[in-house]
Amino acid sequence: MPLDQPKEGTKKRRVIQILDSPDGKKKYKNEEGFIPTSRDYPGKALAFDYENKLIEDFLQSRMNSDTYIWKCAEASVSCLDAYILLTGGELSDDVIDAFVIRLCNKIETNNSYDRKIHVTRPWLAQAFLEGNLEMVAKRMKENISQQKFLECERILIPIVSSGHWHLGKSEHHGLVSVSVPQQGPTLDCGIFMIEFINSIVEKRSITISKGDCAKYRAKFCAALLYARDSPFL
Repeated sequence: MPLDQPKEGTKKRRVIQILDSPDGKKKYKNEEGFIPTSRDYPGKALAFDYENKLIEDFLQSRMNSDTYIWKCAEASVSCLDAYILLTGGELSDDVIDAFVIRLCNKIETNNSYDRKIHVTRPWLAQAFLEGNLEMVAKRMKENISQQKFLECERILIPIVSSGHWHLGKSEHHGLVSVSVPQQGPTLDCGIFMIEFINSIVEKRSITISKGDCAKYRAKFCAALLYARDSPFL
């Protein structure tokens, strides 16, 4: 399965935690560019055959931060970010951004989704937290029309604070609190948040639990791999 070639520039180096076996055994690598030594991953037994085939092909690639498994004009997800998603690590802003962009497209094109909901991209809450209201106004104009904003009954706002993902919910432009399951002391906050948003937009109850996270990680990763040539599939 061919992957996009690296862009020109300096390669990022970072220490990452890698879960390289289905039982969650941890080991560490000090730099990127590795090829996984195992084709196993925590959600393998819970994914469909076609999803596992996509992931197994992907695991034969080098895990770089400047080679991409999914991209569109506005965002991209690297091999390294996809591997961390798959194997139990903390979700990057890019993964959340890709999810939101794909979901917004589905809301606009699929009648089974609630079209009176708008999901903001992660930069919006970050700009608010940083007090950068000029950037908020500029990017809002680029990403949602005033008419669409006024028609929305609910706005879902992905928020990352102190390395933890939260979901803000605005109904008729007033903030409300919703009781939802909690992920406990894990790195699955981003997975929970994505599934919360999916449940709300698809008009179904929120039922995710800690035991579901490996399955959702595999499915979210496979969805990006499946859509690598057509970002909104």
